[in-house]
Amino acid sequence: MACLYQKYLSPYLDGELDHLNEGKTREHLTSCVACQEAFGLMAQIRRSLKQAAASTKAPLHLKERALSEVTQRREMVFMPRWNLAYGAGLAAIVLLAFILVFHYWLRPSNTLTEVFDVLAEYHAGYETGVRPLTLRSSDLHKTESWIASRIGFKALIPKAAFAEYDLEGVDIFDHDGKKFVYLKYRGGRKIIGYMIFQDFRLSLDLPQTVHEGEIDLHMGKGRDINCAAWKKAGLVYLILTAEDRSELVEYARRCIKLF
Repeated sequence: MACLYQKYLSPYLDGELDHLNEGKTREHLTSCVACQEAFGLMAQIRRSLKQAAASTKAPLHLKERALSEVTQRREMVFMPRWNLAYGAGLAAIVLLAFILVFHYWLRPSNTLTEVFDVLAEYHAGYETGVRPLTLRSSDLHKTESWIASRIGFKALIPKAAFAEYDLEGVDIFDHDGKKFVYLKYRGGRKIIGYMIFQDFRLSLDLPQTVHEGEIDLHMGKGRDINCAAWKKAGLVYLILTAEDRSELVEYARRCIKLF
């Protein structure tokens, strides 16, 4: 039997739910595997449609043909003088709606590589101390409570220290209309940045992929920073570090298993 929440997935993806149902659906997605799979498939289909539409160009003669068709139909159809203004207004509205659909709904989603430099720059700022952590604490319960009171989604953070790394603190920053959670882990001189943000449409287009159970772990490198990223229930989890790839992979696997 299908989950009752599946009827909310499409309007949730479109941002059409009221505040109460939106919160309930977001919370439900963190625990229901069936809805996570259905939601992921739904987002993937829409992403593919947008990419296909964006890569398709109209023939050069299309404009001339469309104008010709409009001219012919104007000659064939009688329109009372009093209705001309109404018809022109209606045509303008339809045209505007058509443009908005192709510009917004059918445009391809952002990719991680497009925003990687920005996120790497934030990580470098926290790594060097140029950007201060708002909350400096190794207390996980205190950190979770602090995060929950400041963002509109439930973020999963590791429940234990990793190897020689310990939580040093947390901050939240805004970029391009999104809230990003940044947790800083330190092990001696080694630093790992753990970043979380909400983006249902973002494509994780890093060059390497490792399968960890139900999670696809995507990995890449830029600006001398190794990166591992994965998605769960509409949230993007990102790990950034200057350490080698093997250490990055081990850390990411521990993060995924401890959820």
